[in-house]
Amino acid sequence: MKIISMKQLRENFAPIRDALLNGEEYLLLYRSKPLAVLSPHKEGQIESKKNSSKGNVKPQKKRLLAKKRKARRKPRAEFSI
Repeated sequence: MKIISMKQLRENFAPIRDALLNGEEYLLLYRSKPLAVLSPHKEGQIESKKNSSKGNVKPQKKRLLAKKRKARRKPRAEFSI
């Protein structure tokens, strides 16, 4: 098992993806602390969404959040020369 950081994963994703496809496992670190183990997917390993107990989770509404952020911003001062 190789150890990689989030930065290494971001910057070198293609070679890491290829190694995962070849069966390599990685321990992923975030701020020098273990975050996750990356391993290749095996058939039948993940349940379908219909059988999952967490299937009722709703995604965030990004558009509403963006509108709220824009409303909080102060207008820019106009300068005349």
